[in-house]
Amino acid sequence: MNGDSKKELNKRIASTMQTLKRLHIHWRHSNCPMRKKLITADAVIRSKLLYGLDSLQLNEPQLKRLDTFQLNILRKILRLKTTYIDRENTNEKVFEIANRRLQEDKKEATIKPFRVAYRASKLKRLARTIRKDGDDIQNITFKNIYTLESREPPNRKRCRPKHKWTKKALEETWEDIQAKHAEHRDTPYDPENETIYTAIKQHIQDSME
Repeated sequence: MNGDSKKELNKRIASTMQTLKRLHIHWRHSNCPMRKKLITADAVIRSKLLYGLDSLQLNEPQLKRLDTFQLNILRKILRLKTTYIDRENTNEKVFEIANRRLQEDKKEATIKPFRVAYRASKLKRLARTIRKDGDDIQNITFKNIYTLESREPPNRKRCRPKHKWTKKALEETWEDIQAKHAEHRDTPYDPENETIYTAIKQHIQDSME
């Protein structure tokens, strides 16, 4: 990766699209059960597209591209027309139908949006980085690991500031903590708040055990 999230995502989608096309006969003409097709798509396509992508910070337009790409795959497998042709085939309905078909034999199975899988993988990478004491990646990521102060490179271009990977991942981890612990729900994220980075470290410790 060259650090340009837009170019990297474009390259990933183009490469994954080739794999998707190679499996066209499987999606549309094989006698394989629909559940197996959905499992194949989630295992093969998602892993190829998202592998290692968690080291990049994707912005909202790029996350929407992930959503759109995934929905195109599901519509193709389920033979559902786009909302432009059939207004009832909303994005929510596509996921509802896909999960219903997936759960025919295994009730707890679900298809997660690619953006959700990307976010979960990114937070796991953050947790591994925090736990690797003295590791080179940790030293590159954090200026001070004890206070989780990130080491941010300077902006070299005059443009709208981009989300920084470390800061955004810490904010999203804090959102997860707020969702699980009522005592933190009214506390906004503040990197200088000792209570927050202590809670984040404890949350990561508990989740990795």
